[in-house]
Amino acid sequence: GVEVEWPCDFEALCSSKSLLVDVVSLLAAPQLECSESLCIPSSALSSPTVLSTSPDEGLVTGGTTVMLRVKDLPAFSPDDVQASFSVGGSKFLARVASLVQEPGSSLRASSGVITLITPGVPSDVTDVTVFLSVSIQGVERVASFAFAYLPAISGSAVITAASPAEIFEEETLLAAATLQNVPRLRHPFDPAHIRIRVSGRDEASASFITSSDRVSTSVLVSAAGPFPPGALNIDVWSSSSGEEAAASFEVLVLPTPAATITSR
Repeated sequence: GVEVEWPCDFEALCSSKSLLVDVVSLLAAPQLECSESLCIPSSALSSPTVLSTSPDEGLVTGGTTVMLRVKDLPAFSPDDVQASFSVGGSKFLARVASLVQEPGSSLRASSGVITLITPGVPSDVTDVTVFLSVSIQGVERVASFAFAYLPAISGSAVITAASPAEIFEEETLLAAATLQNVPRLRHPFDPAHIRIRVSGRDEASASFITSSDRVSTSVLVSAAGPFPPGALNIDVWSSSSGEEAAASFEVLVLPTPAATITSR
């Protein structure tokens, strides 16, 4: 009969020596003859690190595309990587959309980019730690990164506090307002992200943003007088939501008090 020489069973060869198959090198240069040069110790398998995350926040509704720059992740296909986190006993999986390793990357050292799509989570979820896990022939390597979930914005902004209650007609308006149901702003704050309109005047930027977090944003609004006596309406909105989602508050404009002469 005809004898057939089968390819080497590298998995059996390497495991018999308590080693791992260097599958990347084997795929790059296939060979039939057994060689322990394609076996590596588990200690040589690189330990991954996430170098950067962009963006590092997204809405609780999910669907945010996140790009990760990773170092020494011993994986070469999206199917090799699991991205997960746990909240309140529930496990959530992000979809690994792509993995691109730079030329020359190996199981020992690599540099590349992973793209993830975040899952939706309950509305009260805030900060999570996402774990990237890779299992190579039973040996696991894990890296992690932080991700912040933000509330989903729907409908108009809401004013929760505003002052002063009143000014005189000749005064410059300088008002402070706190808004909710607006997107969080990143530091350093750009006042142009919050828009104002004072009593029908032209649209303008807020004068200053004092704080912004996932719940509320506080701003200062200024406008030069004089103003007609009565209710002065101030509209405030996020530039990303548009004026149709504006919140409003009023300041009462008082007539300038008449000068009085007192006799001694």
